Amino acid sequence: MAILKTITAPSLPVVRLEPFTPSAFAPFGTCIQTPTTSDSTSAIAANQGSAAKFPSISPIAHRYRASSPAAEQKMHIFSCQPRQLPVSGVFAVEILERHPFTTQTFVPLSVDEASGKGEGEACFAVIVAPTREDGWPDLAALRAFAALPGQAVTYAMGTWHAPMVVLRGRVEFVVLVAENGTDEDCEEVIVDGGVGVKLVEEGNWGLWEKEKARL
Repeated sequence: MAILKTITAPSLPVVRLEPFTPSAFAPFGTCIQTPTTSDSTSAIAANQGSAAKFPSISPIAHRYRASSPAAEQKMHIFSCQPRQLPVSGVFAVEILERHPFTTQTFVPLSVDEASGKGEGEACFAVIVAPTREDGWPDLAALRAFAALPGQAVTYAMGTWHAPMVVLRGRVEFVVLVAENGTDEDCEEVIVDGGVGVKLVEEGNWGLWEKEKARL
């Protein structure tokens, strides 16, 4: 992992979570979600008619340079604990990373009972930023999406994103990414001062959680 530089975050308003949908996330990659009845027209019968196959739901690709060591598609498991938040519920994005030559897909394998247990309740946040003309992340245009149980994400090649941010309970992800074992695999920038993302509304915290956060 190569740390490219430290960039200073300007004074910016706190970013709010928005719904994680295929259309909203399209500039950054693919929102993968459990098919609904409205998706049935794209399904193909499989397994002797006992299954419906939804083909090509997300690209999985890499384009490492010919001069690089050979890259291979790797499958990992990331067991992610929830982030510790202040009482305000604001998470400071202090690191952004990108994978210049490969897509990266996170698929929840198991979700802790405490995470996303309520109807319509997010279990992880997908935080991304577009790339400026000079190649660095545009902090002023940073966006944050609330991923629900039954959703997964593919980051497009070169998309600046925060390391995985899990809410409330542990989530284990199967992660698919191409790697060649060099610093090309992942590049990072340090965001001095951070960019605030509102992950939890203070009014939704119980007294015990608030007291714990103050300690």
